[in-house]
Amino acid sequence: MPYYIAEIRLNKMSKDVKRERKMKKRLTSRLVTLLLACLIVLTPILIVPAAMGSDQTRVIEALEDLGEDISELPEGADGFKNWRAAEGQRKALINKINATIKQVKAGAYRGALNKLKNDLKGTISKWVADEHVPSLIEKVENIIDLIRDIFLPPAHDVVVIDVVPNVTQAYIGDFVGIDVTVANEGTESENFDVYVYADVDTAVIGDEITIDVISNVSLAAEADVILSVTWDTTSVVEDTYTISAEVPPVEGEEDTDNNLYIDGTVTVSPVLAHDVAVVNVSAPDEVTQGDVVNISVEVANLGDSDETFDVTVTYDTTLIGTQTVSLASK
Repeated sequence: MPYYIAEIRLNKMSKDVKRERKMKKRLTSRLVTLLLACLIVLTPILIVPAAMGSDQTRVIEALEDLGEDISELPEGADGFKNWRAAEGQRKALINKINATIKQVKAGAYRGALNKLKNDLKGTISKWVADEHVPSLIEKVENIIDLIRDIFLPPAHDVVVIDVVPNVTQAYIGDFVGIDVTVANEGTESENFDVYVYADVDTAVIGDEITIDVISNVSLAAEADVILSVTWDTTSVVEDTYTISAEVPPVEGEEDTDNNLYIDGTVTVSPVLAHDVAVVNVSAPDEVTQGDVVNISVEVANLGDSDETFDVTVTYDTTLIGTQTVSLASK
């Protein structure tokens, strides 16, 4: 009997151990599942700040580079318009840049943008010697674009990226193909029209020829498309035309500098006339059988193009001779 009881107890202990092991496995499995779920949720949170920090670094480094350029401006009148106030103005510009860097670090991107556009640009143009202004303003503009593109993408921004005619030379009456690339760089879908022009003098407004209007172009955010049009040159006059394309601003669009793209020229010339003529044929009125007869043929090129052609002389249907002639245009 004691042995039997002991066996029962051992079996019970064995079952308990197995049950405990199963519970541990289930608990471990649930913990692993929970950890994986937390990792999936947290991964975007971990990635976004890292990317944001990288973008901030790019902007800050660009601002610091601008500050170094201002620090290295020549002293006196070579660097500043008012040589007496040069050093004070240099320090003031650097202070403005440092203030902008603080705004970027704090995430106050609109404030940084306003500081650059409405304060720093104007102050540089006002204080710095003219020869240094263009390069500094270009850097400010690049930083503005960087901040806007990374942190403040516009809701509405349609852009003409490229205009490419398929030929640079054409004759009146030819059909010229033109490809226009447009893009939606905003965050909202857009519907708009595209105007394609040919213009002899781009400085004069209103004299351009409207080649075509592509209506109701629909683009999703960050999408682009190549549109093709055909220009019938039948009614145009001889000249060199500059090709351009324009998208009128959509509702809510603020950046309209990129809505017009001017590129590519097509020279349209008159159609070349091809006209060769036999002007005169001279030969003796009478000859004796067996004589050698000289026949003179006068030909002319009355057209607009250089020509090479054959002159054939016959009597009745019998061939006398053929000669190849090349003549310049009239």
